[in-house]
Amino acid sequence: MIGTCVQNTQGHLSKPLKVFHLLSNPGIGGIEKMLSNLVPRFDRSLFDIRVVNLRSESKCYELWDRCSVRCHCLPTPGKFLLGSVPTLVRFFRREQPDIVEIYGSRAELIGRLAAKIAGVPVVLTGTLDTHDWRKWYHVWLDRITRWTVTGWIPNSEACKRRLVDIEKHPAPKINVIYDGIDVRAWTRRHDSQIRRRLREEFDCDEQTILCVMVANLRYQKGHPFLIEAVPRVLKVNPNMRFLLVGTDFLKGQLQKSCRDLDVEKAVIFAGHRLDIRDIYEAADVAVLPSLFEGLPISLIEAMSMELPVVSTTVSGIPELVVDGVTGLLVPPKDVEALTEALVKMGADPEKRSRMGRSGRQRVIEKFSIERMVKELANYYQLQFNSSKSCSKCCIIEEKL
Repeated sequence: MIGTCVQNTQGHLSKPLKVFHLLSNPGIGGIEKMLSNLVPRFDRSLFDIRVVNLRSESKCYELWDRCSVRCHCLPTPGKFLLGSVPTLVRFFRREQPDIVEIYGSRAELIGRLAAKIAGVPVVLTGTLDTHDWRKWYHVWLDRITRWTVTGWIPNSEACKRRLVDIEKHPAPKINVIYDGIDVRAWTRRHDSQIRRRLREEFDCDEQTILCVMVANLRYQKGHPFLIEAVPRVLKVNPNMRFLLVGTDFLKGQLQKSCRDLDVEKAVIFAGHRLDIRDIYEAADVAVLPSLFEGLPISLIEAMSMELPVVSTTVSGIPELVVDGVTGLLVPPKDVEALTEALVKMGADPEKRSRMGRSGRQRVIEKFSIERMVKELANYYQLQFNSSKSCSKCCIIEEKL
């Protein structure tokens, strides 16, 4: 575990810094996986870190239980979100967190106001994607509540540019901290039995080039463009197969597209899986043709497992994937370019191996969980100490 000393104004050791991560999510996505990996890594003698979810039911509760993440379930009543503020204020006043970090528009709207009313010293906004989907009213609501925010923590420079250029938030209050994973856990074991078992399950032999895409089935992730590319890829290399892992939020639309394009046998819908590491062991290429992102955890994990990547030049992906070195990047929605990249990757096993090794080395150097925890621990302490200094200055000014 990693942590730093939290000190009071006299410089002596104080109680653990209490940090609450607030969100409102019903399923398991990048934020939930990130928190399950991150929270247990902090030194509990220095940090009391918990997750608060504004949902009565969520698949992430089981995940957090398995990972020993302390969690509070605090559901919001109906669609009238502001009605939840008093409940959240009472909760914050009772628990007295030192820092609240908030993710997502729904949680931000009520969480910022409640934290400010309850007197939480530090209110942070965690930004994990570039929010390309946001409408004018999302931006407007974000701006009118930003007076409550102490700082923003985007997980990529691309997210920071969006916050400054589009959202018009102050650059000095924005601090980029890259997401990280446990590289030791995400290490290819070269276990032939696991590889053979998984490939048999998905009806693939050793001659099959298995491309895996780990992402919930949403339009944002670019699944329709991948499926459109599949028949073109198969014309050149009929040995390629595509494994889609994730919960289907598109209500069977992609399966219908596969039937219409007559590629049902080449595209495998695996649904939500817990054995992602084993799946990466069985795969040859990782694919993610997203339209926008932050810094996708699934690609960090795939690269750590020595898989070469085919992805898009959007958001923070080019900060992770080095085009031509650890993978191939193409413009979003460009089916022709995506087809060409997949064909190139499928045709050259030496390139796949070389890119896979380079990708793992890049993850080790820049995207480890140890680096992430250390940077966050330092940032949390800095923000909390600054808030106490500001409060002390305000008291002195009032007396003067």
